[in-house]
Amino acid sequence: LTPLDLRFRAEQADTFSLDVRATWLFGLVEKRFRTGGRTGKRASADHRTSSRGRAETKTAGGRRRALLAALGTSGFSARLLRLAGDLLRSLLPQDVSVRIEGGLEDPAATGMACAAVAALSPGLRGIPHLRIEWRPDFNRRDLTGEAAAEFRLVPAKIIWPCARFLCHPTTIRALRAAAREKRG
Repeated sequence: LTPLDLRFRAEQADTFSLDVRATWLFGLVEKRFRTGGRTGKRASADHRTSSRGRAETKTAGGRRRALLAALGTSGFSARLLRLAGDLLRSLLPQDVSVRIEGGLEDPAATGMACAAVAALSPGLRGIPHLRIEWRPDFNRRDLTGEAAAEFRLVPAKIIWPCARFLCHPTTIRALRAAAREKRG
């Protein structure tokens, strides 16, 4: 099975933007998700007044109750956390970088934060694929920056954890509880 490459890029300047890209088959298949600032469309979508909007809210409420019923099943939260851990361990980091520019409210606080980063820097250099860069500016009172990460996911490594999660009796009980709550 061919690996899936995941690329994340977040940037904070005037607004927050996030770019997520998934490529498969060595770049032949690609899906991209982008968000800009948190304005406009999302806010208007939350305030629907039509009958369809009310029906969607009822459905969302049913889904929420079903989710809470599943999470309330004894042992299901622990199984879900174990699955999340297994999936995170299957992600192979290719490149992680963080770049921050600016300063804090007080120039002394900026200096102390810069000293803390400098003290951690030798230990962080030993972590492969990780780059952290901070350019302090003692005259600025805000932080801007960007973070980028690239991971590789080999599908064969997630088949066993997902199968173990789905076939576990706790998961089956949780799915039954969610189905009962959604029906009734």
